[in-house]
Parts: sequence; structure tokens; C-alpha cells
Amino acid sequence: MQKFKIAVFAVVIAGVMATAMIVVFGSKPKPVAAKLTVSNAWARAPSRPGLPAEVFFTIKNGVASPDILQSAKSPVSRMEDIVRIIRKGDPNVYELAAPVQIPQTSEVSFDPNSYAITLNLLNSPVAEGDVIQITLQFRVAGPITIDVPVLGPLAYGN
Repeated sequence: MQKFKIAVFAVVIAGVMATAMIVVFGSKPKPVAAKLTVSNAWARAPSRPGLPAEVFFTIKNGVASPDILQSAKSPVSRMEDIVRIIRKGDPNVYELAAPVQIPQTSEVSFDPNSYAITLNLLNSPVAEGDVIQITLQFRVAGPITIDVPVLGPLAYGN
């Protein structure tokens, strides 16, 4: 009987110790979740009233599945478009490009030679030195809101 009590006591102590170790050290380490991020954002101010502001950035998809940039919205404009920039002279020619595919584990650059978000019908002037907000809507990642510094109308990168 004494050996049985010692065995039960040992099992109880082992259970308590195991529970304490899980509490102190945690269970299995959780992997760091890869995610979709937006970086290097900047905007180009319009060169004259009535023209759109253009927003550029880099989307990095660290996820093992693709995503899609569906739309963009900004409080500084009444209409936003995702466009592909086609250089056919001066001024540039734009074509609507939404939605934009963001392949798995890759980067997509919105820059003056590829894509841009155009902010059309501005509610008030957008000028160099301003910081504007834009929300990008992704099919999987959902909305991502970024603050964007505005550079001059001749800027070609931040």
C-alpha cells in the first residue's frame, strides 16, 4: 500500500511539474505569422490644379498564398483609381489596372514606371510636405491604411 501511495504521489507531482513548465515556458513555439506589408510609400503632388495626385509604394506578400489589391480609398479625394502607367510620351498615359494580383511570397512595386494609385477630384489641394492617408483593400489581407508623405510634382521616388 505504501508503494502505491508513493506512485500516486509521484504521478501527481509529475503532472503539476508538467503544467508549471507549460505555464512558465509556454507550449510549442508558435511560428511567426508571415503577412502582407506595404512600405516605401510616397505621393507626387499634382503639377497644377485639377490634376490627380499619384501614390506609389511597395507591397510585400510574405504569405504562401496570393492576394489581390482590389481598391484604394483616401479622404483627400472623391475618386481613386488603380492604374498602370504606360509611357507613350508626355504626359503619361494611364490604363485602369484593378484588381492587381499580388503573387505569393513576392513583391509588387507601384512606381512611376509601373502602377500608381491616382487620387482624382481632390477635396483640397495636395502639396509637397503634406502627409495623406490611403487605405488599400486586399481580398485576403483586408484593409491596410498607410500615411503617405507628399513630394513635389517632379519627384521620382522617396
